[in-house]
Amino acid sequence: MIAVLKNILFAKEKNNMLISLKNIGFSYYYPLFEKISETLEIGDFLAIYGPSWVGKSTLLEIIGNIRKPSNGKIFFDSSLSDRQKDFWYSFVGGPFFEEMTVRENILFLEFFTAITIDRDFYEELLDIFEIKSLENHSVKNLSAGQRERVNMVRAFVHKPKIVILDEPGSNLDARLFEKIFQFLKNQKNSAICIATHHHEYREIATKIITLQPLS
Repeated sequence: MIAVLKNILFAKEKNNMLISLKNIGFSYYYPLFEKISETLEIGDFLAIYGPSWVGKSTLLEIIGNIRKPSNGKIFFDSSLSDRQKDFWYSFVGGPFFEEMTVRENILFLEFFTAITIDRDFYEELLDIFEIKSLENHSVKNLSAGQRERVNMVRAFVHKPKIVILDEPGSNLDARLFEKIFQFLKNQKNSAICIATHHHEYREIATKIITLQPLS
């Protein structure tokens, strides 16, 4: 059975395929990118490179099923039926529940959905991302680097199939960047998609898309 929206189709894909992009393009008042084709399955690490304003974050949003492409088709495996459970996102700056604590921001899916979060994994992520001491702090009082780490923990804590990361490590010092890099390198139970300027990710990327200005 195939469910169809404009440019977006949900169907049972072949083998372990989760997402298939077919000649994807996107335009605002001018074309950002066109003819992007790629496939993603569990264990893939897709890195999207390119200068500013070429649509890296927009392409992430299309892959994450929160924006429609202007042309082309994107196929999602029918197993990706629950956006809250199967996808998660870490975009620069949030969004957050500013008045809530770090713990509440990370675990909020349990408050509003049927998702159950593995508490041992939650504690493990707090240690890896070095935010255990911030657990009861209000997010509004955190630095940019601390907010980024909270956002990344929130992206992984419920073990989604697709993890979307916009500029991971952009607010971290060299030591923390290396620690997060090693964490991402070892994640094999999700398909991870990032937009980045950091060339270090080429070392662990299984697939790379490089966007260039069209005009």
